[in-house]
Amino acid sequence: YVQFNQVQDTPEESLEEFALRLRRFLKEHPDLKNLIVDVRHNSGGNTYLTIPLLKTLIYFETSREGRLFAIIGRNTFSACQNFATEIDRLMDVTLVGEPTGSSPNSIGESTDVRLPYSKVSAGISTRYWQTSWPRDRRVWIAPDVPAELSSADYFANHDPALAAIFELIAEDAEDEPQRH
Repeated sequence: YVQFNQVQDTPEESLEEFALRLRRFLKEHPDLKNLIVDVRHNSGGNTYLTIPLLKTLIYFETSREGRLFAIIGRNTFSACQNFATEIDRLMDVTLVGEPTGSSPNSIGESTDVRLPYSKVSAGISTRYWQTSWPRDRRVWIAPDVPAELSSADYFANHDPALAAIFELIAEDAEDEPQRH
């Protein structure tokens, strides 16, 4: 399980260093069958920083039998929307949770502007990100397995997205041939 909450470097570790550390961990644990990447609380950052993590996820997917899961949600936005679009487009990922907060192709990269007469500050998006196919008109990326968080779930400390993934993993284990 990897919780990925911001597309940015930290003072302790760059996102690239984290991706390489995760890849080393995956290499050291070849028996690990499933990987869950939780981006439902990731509202963005710098899209360019996601490439090493995308490569690590592709490494996981191509180096073993197993499943890649991503938990998405309404706060999956901006640079993380681009990340979610890339894993949806490039990988055999099972998306769980709620629809993402934006469309796969969207406007981003806010530039701050101060209006000359009112002195009000505003952010203006200046770049069109087309990380999906040119004719992709989806308003969001929908999950393969919907799992909406209710207030009752929240206060009961119950995570319906993780519960759904654990159920899928258990079903996969039941379907696996028995070893004698």
